[in-house]
Amino acid sequence: MIDSRAAQRSQLVQDKLESAWGSAVGDFGHAPLAEAAKRAYQALYEPDKVVAGIESRYPASHTPKPLRDKTRATLEAPMAFDRKPDMESFVQTYVQAAIHEADIAGTMFPGAREQIRLAQVKGAGVGIYSAGEVFHQEVKLGQLGVITDETEGARDFPLPEPNLEFGPPLHVMSAIAEDKTSPENMARIRTQTRGRPSAVIDDREGKAEAYVENIPNSNAIVVGQGPRGSKTFAARGETSREHGHGTIHYVASIKDVDAKLAEIYGEQRGDVFTYFDVDDTLGDNTERLKRQLAAAHSAMERNGYLDPMVNTSPAVAGLGSLRQLNRSAELAGRMTGASRSDGQTNQVASTAIAQAAGPHGRAVATGPTKNLDEKARSLTV
Repeated sequence: MIDSRAAQRSQLVQDKLESAWGSAVGDFGHAPLAEAAKRAYQALYEPDKVVAGIESRYPASHTPKPLRDKTRATLEAPMAFDRKPDMESFVQTYVQAAIHEADIAGTMFPGAREQIRLAQVKGAGVGIYSAGEVFHQEVKLGQLGVITDETEGARDFPLPEPNLEFGPPLHVMSAIAEDKTSPENMARIRTQTRGRPSAVIDDREGKAEAYVENIPNSNAIVVGQGPRGSKTFAARGETSREHGHGTIHYVASIKDVDAKLAEIYGEQRGDVFTYFDVDDTLGDNTERLKRQLAAAHSAMERNGYLDPMVNTSPAVAGLGSLRQLNRSAELAGRMTGASRSDGQTNQVASTAIAQAAGPHGRAVATGPTKNLDEKARSLTV
């Protein structure tokens, strides 16, 4: 029964982390790490304030979106904890774990980095055409040993060192934006390419269409490896179609990109700029999120942020937490046990706890001090 309750509690924490992240994606199209962490914090420790908190942090450029009923119910589900950390410490712990402790490199598709390298060696240059928080996208790219030209910019959290396991870092241009199809980002790409031919590599057909509609002398390759791309590829197959300023082509895997670029451009390949999307194009977005949330969850447990509070039943009314139980025992021991045997001290400690808990305290305060945590956990929600 204890294990079942602990499992249910752990699952609720996980559900809250996922709902906090998912609600941010619903609002912004991606999940800014700090915002996802703040939503998780309030969902865990201030569930009655989580919706108001989300609305208070909305930037003026965004219109608040109503939460789905299930998401809101999960975020607002009450939980009791041994202590409440301050939000700043929690956010730092969450973000640092998500970027430093999660194995993001292991979620990248085989051959992804090599395709970037080949496009760089054989073409005019490489850029990243991606929607999301610049900092978070740079973290993911860094796991491939890829560094954008925005890496040296100011940010709230330091970037991890790039992964050098695959060789020297690859330096690329950035066209990362919250909305990568925005007029401003398209103008940025036109400036970078200076009218020369370019190709975009993306798993989303709609984003590929937007690129060739806005960038002259361009083509697109839709990769059928992620969940969206695989559906597109199954429907389109090894075909191509005219669209915008160029042609949209379809390949099954990121590994097929180099060959397709050679087929499209032939001897002109050296003049071509290639832009890569990140999520579900270079790596498995679902698995990466799973690992980052698991890392954040583990860090919270490691820091004691998720220690449960003892159930406020009559047996423990007025005590509140495992830590308070132990403190009561220690205090009683110091007050009366200096000249007593261990057994006598423990007995006095138990008596002190029973008195503090009131007439029902005897249900908890029996046995030696070393068993207090075990006994209290039997009453934990």
